[in-house]
Amino acid sequence: MEALEADILKIAYRARTGEEVLRLMDLARKREASGVRQPLIALSMGEQGRISRMIGESYGSFATFASSGEATAPGQIHAVEMYRLLTGFHRMLRPGEKRGPSEVEDQPLSHRFHGQWQELSRSLSSQTACSG
Repeated sequence: MEALEADILKIAYRARTGEEVLRLMDLARKREASGVRQPLIALSMGEQGRISRMIGESYGSFATFASSGEATAPGQIHAVEMYRLLTGFHRMLRPGEKRGPSEVEDQPLSHRFHGQWQELSRSLSSQTACSG
């Protein structure tokens, strides 16, 4: 990917399953761990992919996308809601900054954000139910 000489790389696709989202997040994490300096934006679209827009930074994704009005991509979250969700997610990951990065990185990918994944999924489900 670095051979493309782009300033920032972006991988975005519609995820059909949570497993597809985790595979993309794992790719982003491994790429960041390899020491590559070129920023990567990694996100999945659609209902399954919504979570990637929130947890991507924890896996090395450089940025995410949110809407300021009508969503412009499937699964896109409004900026105000994204701010609220990311703030909550940061608090869950770093309550008082007691956890060091190595403690989180040493956990298997499938276990690292299991609780947060469930909580955020519940939050998104209730948001969809309330707005639909």
